[in-house]
Amino acid sequence: MVAERVEPWTYLKFPYLKKVGWKGLTPGKDNGIYQATPLSRLNAADGMARPAAQEAYEEMYKTFGKNRYPTSWRPTGAPD
Repeated sequence: MVAERVEPWTYLKFPYLKKVGWKGLTPGKDNGIYQATPLSRLNAADGMARPAAQEAYEEMYKTFGKNRYPTSWRPTGAPD
């Protein structure tokens, strides 16, 4: 499972492997940080906040389609 960590100094959320746990932004293969690409973030979104971004979002998915797969992840702090 993947969870998300929120830091007060950025709007970006940091996905990490829940089984490994959050160990901060430390280097190494055992730190638990999970890379989420921009496309994966778009696939999880329902739309964009800005009109020009929403137009591009709709055009991209109209052209390429949108495959959404059910997931079982929850943001950090969500009740079990």
